[in-house]
Amino acid sequence: MLQNKTLPTYLLMISYGRPNHVLGIIENYKSSIKPESFSKFLIIENTPSQQLHLTQEFLIKNDIYYEYISNSNKASLINFCFKNRIPEEEALVILIDNDILFKKDFILNYYNEAIDKGNKYYFGGALEVKVPNDIEEPLIPYLSISALGKSDNAFIKQKNPMFLGCNYCVFKSQWKYVNGLDERFSAGSKNGLGADESVFQKKLKYVGFKPYFVKNNEVQHLIDTELYKKENVLKRFKNNGFTHGFQTLITSQKFLKADYLKRLFYLFKRVLLLRFQGDYLDSNFKYYYFLGFLKASYLYLKIGNNGSYLKGLINDSVIYLK
Repeated sequence: MLQNKTLPTYLLMISYGRPNHVLGIIENYKSSIKPESFSKFLIIENTPSQQLHLTQEFLIKNDIYYEYISNSNKASLINFCFKNRIPEEEALVILIDNDILFKKDFILNYYNEAIDKGNKYYFGGALEVKVPNDIEEPLIPYLSISALGKSDNAFIKQKNPMFLGCNYCVFKSQWKYVNGLDERFSAGSKNGLGADESVFQKKLKYVGFKPYFVKNNEVQHLIDTELYKKENVLKRFKNNGFTHGFQTLITSQKFLKADYLKRLFYLFKRVLLLRFQGDYLDSNFKYYYFLGFLKASYLYLKIGNNGSYLKGLINDSVIYLK
């Protein structure tokens, strides 16, 4: 439990266009219940043609800070905000995306849990999705959580949950402790790696911070029907393989990256076995994942391991919490 009962609290959203969504989230935010120590809703827009024209009077009245920054990397924008737009070291920062809506007590729920549990924990909630009725049924097992959602019950069953990037919150002190987000892993990164929030949470867990799931604090994902097209699902599988492969390489401590090579050989055998069994749909998805995993070796040879998320902590040293 935190001794200081007044906790500076921020809502942070990195926006890539979708101005109508952003306006909807602002209305959602205006009607929400906030603690007395709530500071600001930080909105960083990244798409110049999609900037909103909000009056200074409106922004001040509603405790909103709106800024356009030309940078296509989501993780670097989040790091920028923590460093330059959130001055309080003890601040609680709730991170959302620009394609969600949240409940009236969403901000307050996170605040109350943070006050109760303290800064040895970071927090997350569930994701609600209204799945279209016309999607191809064989594709359902291959859809992402962002396309299917993840309920309270699904999170509760997990002992060590990984929260979604559109619904989690951390203390600034935690962000600083692990040297921020790894900017190689991010939407818009020059290398094409994803999973910025997953890698960030792995850093937090690695030094001893614990995830805490907040019940009944889900967000609703305003889905894009493009998520459900087969070509995009295949593309996501390949990108997952690419990201997972690179993570395996930079965290490997074995000679000649033997664990990566072992995994690569296993993935290749699995594709061949599925083809031999006549399961062409599953083998096709597994093949795309394998291609991404293989591609990671080229990136590793190209850029190496500068800034590994297991080594890139404060002062490049690993410090475990007591």
